[in-house]
Amino acid sequence: MALAIDERTEKIERVFVDWHEPLLPAAAAWLIDQYGTAGFDGMVELVVVVPGRRAGRRLLELLVEEGELRGRRPCPPRIVTPARLDDVLIRPPAASAPRLVRELAWSRACAALPASDVASVIGPPPAEDQLSRWLSIASTLDRLHAELAADGLSFADVAEHCRRDGPRRELRRWTVMCQIAERYLATLADRGYVDANELRLRALAAPQAFVAAAEVVLVGIADLPRSIHALLKHSATRLTALVHAPADRSGAFDELGCVRTEAWANVEIALANEQVAFCGGPNEQAAAATQHLAKLAEQFAIDEVVISVPDREVVPRLRRQLGERGVRTHDAVGESVDRTNPGMLLAAVASFLDSQRYPDLAQLVRHPDVESWLTARFQARGETEAEEANDTVANCLTVLDNYYAQHLPFGEFRGWPEDRAAAAVAPLRTAVGQLLGGLDESKRALSDWAATVGELLERVYAARRIDVSRPADRALAEAFDAIQRALETLASVDASLAPPVSAAEALRVLVDQLSRVTVAPAPHEHAVELVGWLDVPLDDSPAAIITGMNEGVVPASVVADPFLPDGFRRQLGMSHDRQRLARDAYLL
Repeated sequence: MALAIDERTEKIERVFVDWHEPLLPAAAAWLIDQYGTAGFDGMVELVVVVPGRRAGRRLLELLVEEGELRGRRPCPPRIVTPARLDDVLIRPPAASAPRLVRELAWSRACAALPASDVASVIGPPPAEDQLSRWLSIASTLDRLHAELAADGLSFADVAEHCRRDGPRRELRRWTVMCQIAERYLATLADRGYVDANELRLRALAAPQAFVAAAEVVLVGIADLPRSIHALLKHSATRLTALVHAPADRSGAFDELGCVRTEAWANVEIALANEQVAFCGGPNEQAAAATQHLAKLAEQFAIDEVVISVPDREVVPRLRRQLGERGVRTHDAVGESVDRTNPGMLLAAVASFLDSQRYPDLAQLVRHPDVESWLTARFQARGETEAEEANDTVANCLTVLDNYYAQHLPFGEFRGWPEDRAAAAVAPLRTAVGQLLGGLDESKRALSDWAATVGELLERVYAARRIDVSRPADRALAEAFDAIQRALETLASVDASLAPPVSAAEALRVLVDQLSRVTVAPAPHEHAVELVGWLDVPLDDSPAAIITGMNEGVVPASVVADPFLPDGFRRQLGMSHDRQRLARDAYLL
């Protein structure tokens, strides 16, 4: 392990690990060398920061393996990503508001202003009861608030910049957004919450009041938000950065081991012609990756190759093409919970309740878990023999398809058939009524729908046996856990934060929250790992394939942001495209 210790300051030092060897094994050995006394108790209070959760899991595995080689049992440090550093560095005076509560508070703050003011920010505002549209606007405001806070800025700072240096045309918009933010923070405070991003700004202004001391090790952190950079310097009693680069490149990194933009933005990267393949769209990229994997298989075992997929459009095509060749894959990024079967069931129910159209009813009853529930229900009632239960469901659906094709070609659902088809579909009609029981046309407080939605899921999945040793079932169990947490948040929402809503609207709110949560099946030892762009530099696999190296994907671009385009970000001193270009050039 080639380590080079840079000149240390009073409490900050950089340790360089040559990039010709994997970083994580070297980091594990270094951590044990430094903190591995007294049965590794020295690591208990240590905070280790890694770029992503996958790197954190791998580092923990390597710490255990290294400890076993030395005949010791490690007591692991706390391993976090930069996004979770606030939890370590800042002592909150109250509970941080969950995402849904934040978005509802933003919505309420917007709705409290005159429509003309709101229109200057977002265009014509939605109707009061269009909660999902308000939440979409709130999500944008929450994102802007977080991005600005990451660089130590607030809406007020942007408004002041517009007032002082322009663009003047943006002044009214950001002035109104300041008013919205003030109402938003007051709304949270009235309910006993704080905003984590606002707390970060307050910690920067008064570190002695909010910052908790910690000993921190940064492992392969190529860039950090400006606010986290400052908080680390304030709070760490000792800070070490393990930098993945030769020591003679030390000038290309700042004191915390992050890349210096001017050193990397124009660097020339030497790639051989055989290392690059020019492809068309996602299908062509997947095909090229599949062909190259076949060549690598002559030299490496299948689980010694990692495929980086920065463009998520490539993932399903890549998995399909590799699957056709008998190659198992593991998507380390995972899929959002709204794309799991329970998530899609909730979305299907919302669509039918909202539209009352036959295509949406057909989609609902053809959901695989609903079909299984219908089959089990018919069998339990003795309406069919077990072997005929599936046929009963299929026959009902066929009768309905034919009926609506003949009577309602435009798809409207005007109730169940009352003619000769009625008897044929009666079992299905009764079952759907039971399935949707409680999801009536009334409008209720958002929190009041949580129990009813939980009962819907209980009806469909109560008899489902889950074996967490099976990768698919483990991911399903994680999806249920995420849904349960989302329902608990829904149930806890103060009724004053949102107007009464329909069942369909409540379900859309829930599904939107689930779209922000991902679950991944357990890794398989004989599978090719599909990882994100930021994961691949720290992966210790001997071979890698990188797809999607297209402009706008790597590096990601924010030029088209209607609120904070790249040029405006540069004026404000925020992170911008050139910094991301420098980081990605270093990672490559």
